[in-house]
Amino acid sequence: MCPICTIGVAVGLGLSRWLRISDLISGLWIGALILALTLWSLKFLEKKIKLSGKAKLICGFLILVFIWALIFLPLYFTGIINKNLPAVLGLDYLTFSSFLGIIVSGLAVLSDKIIRKHNQGKVYFHYQRVILPLGLLILTSLILKLFC
Repeated sequence: MCPICTIGVAVGLGLSRWLRISDLISGLWIGALILALTLWSLKFLEKKIKLSGKAKLICGFLILVFIWALIFLPLYFTGIINKNLPAVLGLDYLTFSSFLGIIVSGLAVLSDKIIRKHNQGKVYFHYQRVILPLGLLILTSLILKLFC
């Protein structure tokens, strides 16, 4: 994820809380921010340490869990997340949609890489790396708003 995407996700998250948008949608953006921070941290680590494929995957997963815990443990201990709130699959809206946000953002990053791979490393349209993640997050937010 590029810096503009990360800033866009952070702004979207700030706006959603300020506008009192549902935790289902806010969690989606939190998940996207968690993935962006994970990818940035992994990229930083790769500059410092040589990581192979398997070690990179394990390190990325551990970073993701660490950042997720840094964000969600304070939310849990301050009561923002509790078991009395509405839930999906046994998880409150914020937690569930954060996982969904990680998945949607990951799919956007992967789709950008696949598109560039099929086009000899070039993008099909300007700001593709920005539009794909933000577009998918906005589309998923609208779907959640309309159907949940």
